Amino acid sequence: MTHPLSKILGCAALVALAALPGASLAPAPALAQCIPPLGLTGYWRGNDQGDYYIRQIGTDVWWVGLDATTAGKGWTHAFRGTRVGNTIRGSWADVRGNVGSGSMILAVSGRTMVRTFSSNPNFGGSKWSKRCS
Repeated sequence: MTHPLSKILGCAALVALAALPGASLAPAPALAQCIPPLGLTGYWRGNDQGDYYIRQIGTDVWWVGLDATTAGKGWTHAFRGTRVGNTIRGSWADVRGNVGSGSMILAVSGRTMVRTFSSNPNFGGSKWSKRCS
């Protein structure tokens, strides 16, 4: 594989550059992956290919979830719940695309949430991971 700089500098210049103390011909390292902050507030991705934007205010938890594959045109829903410890209990309702609603219970562990109960089997998501914004 040819080093990307070889097209610009030519082989002789690369040899001279490599001879400099501390010089390296290795490509620059990729940017480090971000680590999302702890807490519920922020951007989450569900295993239902949904984007979830969550906000916690005190013990109240709110989110809007939308189909990431269609920018929300396939489905969009809203959720409101209450967090006690690492458990969230709440209700959701579709506002676009579908006509479902129901209640659910979620377990929170760090940057992951897992649905432990749903009154409506048609709710697609069962696991969420917090992502960088």
